[in-house]
Amino acid sequence: MFTDIHGMQVHFHCTGEGKDVLLLHGWGANIQAFSPVHSNLEKHFKVWSIDLPGFGESDEPSEPWGSYDYSEWLRNFIEHHNIEDPILVGHSNGGRISIQYATKYPVHKVILVDSAGVKPKRKFNYYVKVYSFKTAKKILSLPGLRSKKDEILTKMKKKSRIDRLSKRIRNYATNTREGCQ
Repeated sequence: MFTDIHGMQVHFHCTGEGKDVLLLHGWGANIQAFSPVHSNLEKHFKVWSIDLPGFGESDEPSEPWGSYDYSEWLRNFIEHHNIEDPILVGHSNGGRISIQYATKYPVHKVILVDSAGVKPKRKFNYYVKVYSFKTAKKILSLPGLRSKKDEILTKMKKKSRIDRLSKRIRNYATNTREGCQ
Protein backbone atom coordinates (compact mmCIF):
# COMPACT_ATOMS: atom_id res chain seq x y z
CA MET A 1 0.00 0.00 0.00
CA PHE A 2 0.97 3.62 -0.40
CA THR A 3 -0.08 6.71 1.50
CA ASP A 4 0.63 10.37 0.85
CA ILE A 5 2.30 12.17 3.75
CA HIS A 6 2.81 15.86 2.92
CA GLY A 7 3.28 15.19 -0.79
CA MET A 8 5.55 12.18 -0.32
CA GLN A 9 4.42 8.70 -1.36
CA VAL A 10 5.23 6.23 1.40
CA HIS A 11 5.10 2.47 0.97
CA PHE A 12 3.84 0.38 3.90
CA HIS A 13 2.24 -2.95 4.73
CA CYS A 14 -0.46 -3.20 7.43
CA THR A 15 -2.16 -6.38 8.66
CA GLY A 16 -3.71 -7.77 11.83
CA GLU A 17 -5.93 -6.36 14.54
CA GLY A 18 -5.35 -4.96 18.00
CA LYS A 19 -2.75 -2.62 19.45
CA ASP A 20 -0.73 -0.79 16.78
CA VAL A 21 2.88 -1.93 16.34
CA LEU A 22 5.10 0.04 13.97
CA LEU A 23 8.20 -1.69 12.60
CA LEU A 24 10.98 0.74 11.64
CA HIS A 25 13.86 -0.73 9.65
CA GLY A 26 17.50 0.31 9.76
CA TRP A 27 19.55 2.44 7.37
CA GLY A 28 19.73 0.99 3.87
CA ALA A 29 16.98 -1.58 4.52
CA ASN A 30 13.26 -1.74 3.73
CA ILE A 31 10.09 -3.42 5.01
CA GLN A 32 11.45 -6.84 4.02
CA ALA A 33 13.91 -6.61 6.94
CA PHE A 34 11.02 -7.14 9.37
CA SER A 35 8.97 -9.55 7.22
CA PRO A 36 9.28 -12.60 9.56
CA VAL A 37 8.59 -10.43 12.61
CA HIS A 38 5.59 -8.85 10.89
CA SER A 39 4.16 -12.31 10.09
CA ASN A 40 4.43 -13.43 13.72
CA LEU A 41 3.10 -10.24 15.29
CA GLU A 42 0.08 -9.84 12.98
CA LYS A 43 -1.60 -12.73 14.84
CA HIS A 44 -1.86 -10.55 17.96
CA PHE A 45 -1.46 -6.91 16.85
CA LYS A 46 -2.19 -4.48 14.05
CA VAL A 47 1.29 -4.36 12.49
CA TRP A 48 2.63 -1.59 10.29
CA SER A 49 5.84 -2.23 8.33
CA ILE A 50 6.98 1.03 6.76
CA ASP A 51 9.51 1.82 4.05
CA LEU A 52 10.98 4.96 5.57
CA PRO A 53 11.31 7.91 3.15
CA GLY A 54 14.28 7.37 0.85
CA PHE A 55 14.23 3.58 1.29
CA GLY A 56 12.44 0.68 -0.37
CA GLU A 57 9.55 1.88 -2.51
CA SER A 58 8.96 5.16 -0.65
CA ASP A 59 9.75 8.54 -2.19
CA GLU A 60 13.04 10.15 -1.34
CA PRO A 61 12.99 13.42 0.63
CA SER A 62 13.92 16.51 -1.39
CA GLU A 63 16.93 17.09 0.89
CA PRO A 64 18.93 14.89 3.30
CA TRP A 65 17.14 14.11 6.56
CA GLY A 66 18.44 13.49 10.06
CA SER A 67 16.80 11.45 12.81
CA TYR A 68 14.80 14.49 14.01
CA ASP A 69 13.33 14.90 10.51
CA TYR A 70 12.41 11.21 10.40
CA SER A 71 10.79 11.36 13.85
CA GLU A 72 8.66 14.35 12.78
CA TRP A 73 7.73 12.49 9.59
CA LEU A 74 6.77 9.49 11.76
CA ARG A 75 4.53 11.78 13.80
CA ASN A 76 2.76 12.83 10.58
CA PHE A 77 2.37 9.18 9.50
CA ILE A 78 0.91 8.23 12.89
CA GLU A 79 -1.52 11.16 12.90
CA HIS A 80 -2.54 10.49 9.27
CA HIS A 81 -3.53 6.92 10.19
CA ASN A 82 -5.13 7.86 13.54
CA ILE A 83 -2.74 5.67 15.51
CA GLU A 84 -2.68 6.27 19.27
CA ASP A 85 0.13 5.33 21.67
CA PRO A 86 1.86 2.89 19.33
CA ILE A 87 4.41 0.25 20.16
CA LEU A 88 7.53 1.22 18.21
CA VAL A 89 9.99 -1.49 17.19
CA GLY A 90 13.15 0.01 15.76
CA HIS A 91 16.22 -1.67 14.32
CA SER A 92 19.46 0.35 14.01
CA ASN A 93 18.49 3.75 12.60
CA GLY A 94 14.83 2.84 13.11
CA GLY A 95 15.69 2.57 16.81
CA ARG A 96 17.24 6.02 16.78
CA ILE A 97 14.07 7.40 15.16
CA SER A 98 11.97 5.58 17.80
CA ILE A 99 14.02 7.13 20.60
CA GLN A 100 13.67 10.61 19.11
CA TYR A 101 9.92 10.13 18.65
CA ALA A 102 9.37 8.77 22.17
CA THR A 103 11.06 11.79 23.75
CA LYS A 104 8.37 14.06 22.28
CA TYR A 105 5.21 12.04 21.78
CA PRO A 106 3.24 9.38 23.67
CA VAL A 107 4.05 5.73 22.97
CA HIS A 108 2.92 2.54 24.65
CA LYS A 109 6.34 0.89 24.37
CA VAL A 110 9.63 1.21 22.53
CA ILE A 111 11.50 -1.94 21.56
CA LEU A 112 15.05 -1.45 20.31
CA VAL A 113 16.89 -4.04 18.24
CA ASP A 114 20.62 -3.33 17.80
CA SER A 115 19.64 0.31 17.93
CA ALA A 116 21.74 3.29 17.04
CA GLY A 117 21.90 5.77 19.88
CA VAL A 118 21.30 9.46 20.27
CA LYS A 119 24.21 11.62 21.35
CA PRO A 120 23.42 13.74 24.40
CA LYS A 121 23.44 17.47 23.92
CA ARG A 122 26.22 18.69 26.17
CA LYS A 123 26.43 22.14 27.68
CA PHE A 124 29.30 24.46 26.87
CA ASN A 125 30.57 23.99 30.44
CA TYR A 126 31.28 20.31 29.70
CA TYR A 127 33.58 21.16 26.79
CA VAL A 128 35.39 23.82 28.84
CA LYS A 129 36.22 21.22 31.51
CA VAL A 130 37.29 18.52 29.04
CA TYR A 131 39.50 20.74 26.93
CA SER A 132 40.96 22.56 29.95
CA PHE A 133 42.06 19.21 31.33
CA LYS A 134 43.50 18.09 27.98
CA THR A 135 45.36 21.39 27.55
CA ALA A 136 46.72 21.25 31.10
CA LYS A 137 47.92 17.70 30.48
CA LYS A 138 49.89 18.79 27.40
CA ILE A 139 51.35 21.88 29.06
CA LEU A 140 52.37 19.89 32.12
CA SER A 141 54.23 17.45 29.87
CA LEU A 142 56.73 20.18 28.97
CA PRO A 143 60.25 19.97 30.46
CA GLY A 144 60.42 21.63 33.85
CA LEU A 145 56.73 21.05 34.59
CA ARG A 146 56.65 17.24 34.40
CA SER A 147 57.52 16.83 38.08
CA LYS A 148 54.29 18.65 39.09
CA LYS A 149 52.08 17.04 36.42
CA ASP A 150 50.53 14.25 38.52
CA GLU A 151 49.97 16.51 41.52
CA ILE A 152 48.22 19.25 39.52
CA LEU A 153 46.09 16.87 37.44
CA THR A 154 44.99 15.04 40.60
CA LYS A 155 43.90 18.36 42.14
CA MET A 156 41.97 19.22 38.95
CA LYS A 157 40.18 15.85 39.02
CA LYS A 158 39.33 16.20 42.73
CA LYS A 159 37.93 19.70 42.18
CA SER A 160 35.78 18.39 39.34
CA ARG A 161 34.46 15.54 41.53
CA ILE A 162 33.75 17.95 44.39
CA ASP A 163 31.88 20.28 42.02
CA ARG A 164 29.74 17.37 40.75
CA LEU A 165 29.05 16.14 44.28
CA SER A 166 28.09 19.66 45.43
CA LYS A 167 25.71 19.99 42.50
CA ARG A 168 24.08 16.62 43.29
CA ILE A 169 23.65 17.58 46.95
CA ARG A 170 22.08 20.92 45.97
CA ASN A 171 19.70 19.16 43.55
CA TYR A 172 18.77 16.58 46.18
CA ALA A 173 18.17 19.24 48.82
CA THR A 174 16.03 21.29 46.43
CA ASN A 175 13.97 18.27 45.38
CA THR A 176 13.54 17.13 48.99
CA ARG A 177 12.35 20.58 50.10
CA GLU A 178 9.88 20.77 47.21
CA GLY A 179 8.57 17.30 48.08
CA CYS A 180 7.95 18.33 51.73
CA GLN A 181 5.95 21.44 50.97
